[in-house]
Amino acid sequence: MKLKVFILCLISSVSMMAQTNSANSWDFSVLNDVSISKKTRVSVKNTGDKNSLNIGGFGFGFLGTIGAPAEMKTDMSASMEVFFNLFSYGRKYKGGRHQLNIGTGFNWKNYRMTDYNRFDKDRLNVVVTPYPTDADINFSRLRIFSIMFPLQYKYKFHKDFALSGAAILNWNVDGSLKTKYNLNGQKVTEKVGRVKYNAASIDFRLGLHWRALSAYVKYSPCNVLKSAYGPEFNSFSAGIMIGM
Repeated sequence: MKLKVFILCLISSVSMMAQTNSANSWDFSVLNDVSISKKTRVSVKNTGDKNSLNIGGFGFGFLGTIGAPAEMKTDMSASMEVFFNLFSYGRKYKGGRHQLNIGTGFNWKNYRMTDYNRFDKDRLNVVVTPYPTDADINFSRLRIFSIMFPLQYKYKFHKDFALSGAAILNWNVDGSLKTKYNLNGQKVTEKVGRVKYNAASIDFRLGLHWRALSAYVKYSPCNVLKSAYGPEFNSFSAGIMIGM
């Protein structure tokens, strides 16, 4: 009994001391008001937003022309584009259903003719001319090399399927011509550089994605060559992408 009275007195004195001590003292007054009848729950909402850095990915497709002059008949089955992503920075929203990516990479577009005319250069101008008489034709192509900066929006409507739309800014940094044919039993290869292309162009791309594999169509409303230095034409393409 004496022990219980001593303990009660000790607790009361400690509580009174805690209440009357200075601000630098420990406050034990809460011992008189402790309640364990309720539990506090903390709820954290996960928005699913996520940043990512992707490296790699490539695509290739068949390339066609729109609005080209009649004598410039490019062969879409022989004309191709190839492009690579160096890296892209992306952000996913709402659990990954919406995704926005921006990146950089390289793009090669090869416009190839396989009929009776070829790409040639008359001083500064790109012209379309016939092959020499009796030439055994192989091909003639115009190549444009670009550094690309794609901005892509992707919508995931199924765990494995997604749709995307992209605007791609191309910084065109090189253009060249190459023609190959046989004449009088001799193989002839003609290479010409410093083509007067437009320094910047834009492509619009639509994609259907299944996991890492995608099908795409692309359209470029910009003239490939400068109007004063060659035939005017636009381009479109269709192909596949992997890891993009």
